[in-house]
Amino acid sequence: VNRSSRNVAASALVQTARLALRRGQRQKAIESCERALEFSPEHPEALAVLANVHLAGGNQGRAIVLYERILARHPDLLTVRLNLARAFLRQDRLDDAERVLREAPRGGAESVLVLNNLGTIAAGREDYEVAVETFRRAIDRQPDYVDARLNLALSLLKLNEVDAAVAELTEILAIDPNDRRARQSLAAITRARKGDSDPEIP
Repeated sequence: VNRSSRNVAASALVQTARLALRRGQRQKAIESCERALEFSPEHPEALAVLANVHLAGGNQGRAIVLYERILARHPDLLTVRLNLARAFLRQDRLDDAERVLREAPRGGAESVLVLNNLGTIAAGREDYEVAVETFRRAIDRQPDYVDARLNLALSLLKLNEVDAAVAELTEILAIDPNDRRARQSLAAITRARKGDSDPEIP
């Protein structure tokens, strides 16, 4: 079987794995990816799906090995880089997560997803001023990026900038009136202002 045929076979098995994953058939997804890798040992999509399955299953260590294997050959795959950073974050390896994100080539380090993750890392270090600045950079690039706005609101609350946090949460509801997180957060702030509790985003 030539290389092209092996890649075709591997790609078909990756599609089977993705379908199994959507159906909640985790073990079948793993087996399909492993079979795909028998045809094409460095098939990036097979490795990525397999890594995603392990990450979703809580096996961050195995996922990290697979993501790093992909990036060694394909450093421009931003989604893989983001998932690797998330795996590091789940292990509280903030420095490793930041390194991976900042190594993103060709402007990837300025993507809104990378900036949101870098802001999350700064907040994890309780460096809320840096977190606020980073989340705002993400929002400048994509004003309707709700996750960044919610993270910004949380960091603003940590800095006791309650009015600014309320403004961000209100903007989220202007973007998506059904956003449950923003509504709950505004309700928590309202209770706190009445002296019932501290303002915390759920």
